[in-house]
Amino acid sequence: KDIRIDIRKQDSAAYAKGYDEDGSYHFPRNLPPIYQGAGGLRSTAADMLKYAKAQWDAPNKKLEKAIQLTHDTTFPDKNFHIGMAWVLFKYGKLNTIFHNGASGGFRSYLGVAPEKKVAVIILVNSTVGADKQGAMLLQRLCNN
Repeated sequence: KDIRIDIRKQDSAAYAKGYDEDGSYHFPRNLPPIYQGAGGLRSTAADMLKYAKAQWDAPNKKLEKAIQLTHDTTFPDKNFHIGMAWVLFKYGKLNTIFHNGASGGFRSYLGVAPEKKVAVIILVNSTVGADKQGAMLLQRLCNN
């Protein structure tokens, strides 16, 4: 319900303010259409949780099939594989998928262990990311 590409004036109070590493405010900009797929999508934590849960419990069969396709490998590498919109990574026997994001004063991490029904979402209003912490937390929650 609350995912946006462009932040409207009436929405701005509901969105966090972004900051640079030195603590200075970084105004959230609306990206031109060509860049919207790479850093233009804004979401609330509640909607991110719904999206994460859908990775193992989709609300309907059609969406479940589409989501499962995004978990298939489209590019294999020695250490990890890439699916559609996901990096597929294995910690020991634990299969995970994750994606991160970065855009003007914000960083995000979404890691999911679908077989364990566990997800970690970290949303940061700074240019300092939290990928390492998110991956460590995901492994810890899965007792791996």
